[in-house]
Amino acid sequence: FYFTSVKIINKIPTNKTVLISPLDWGLGHATRCIPIIHALLKQQNKVFVCASDASRHLLESEFPNLSIIPIPGYNIRYSRKPSGMMRSLLFQLPKIAYRAFREFRMVKKIATLIQPDLIISDNRLGFRHTDIPSVYITHQLSIETGNDWLNRMAQRCHYVYLNKFDECWVPDDEGRESLAGKLSH
Repeated sequence: FYFTSVKIINKIPTNKTVLISPLDWGLGHATRCIPIIHALLKQQNKVFVCASDASRHLLESEFPNLSIIPIPGYNIRYSRKPSGMMRSLLFQLPKIAYRAFREFRMVKKIATLIQPDLIISDNRLGFRHTDIPSVYITHQLSIETGNDWLNRMAQRCHYVYLNKFDECWVPDDEGRESLAGKLSH
């Protein structure tokens, strides 16, 4: 489901409890959640945010009256050289999978406390619940590694997690005007 601000407003529930969390790989995920949180609040929803590190601080400053629950981040390390980026990420796949598993268990505990009607995950692989509608936001449906075989393997791994969500929102246009190009297709 590709969305623009108009489409997302139509999908936002009214008078519900919503749990939302951005990935901690830079501030892009947190900034992408800001208009969604504003829309949720405008629709009279009770919003809880889970965030880590810099994302948490940004969202606390933007939404000082919201409950922001600190959660652990994925703590991904990037290679200093662009040529080593994929290798670095490949070696961290077990850590990413473990963090997603821990995150899934943590969401179950949080959900028991706040009873959300909807969960929105901005690229957090484990931020979902089996009994609560869960949405995954990503701009990267296709993964580009520079190697066709690795592209297919990375995409399969990504889709294993993505398919566990009830919906996937892609913050981009579907056609030629797309911001992320082939990454979001």
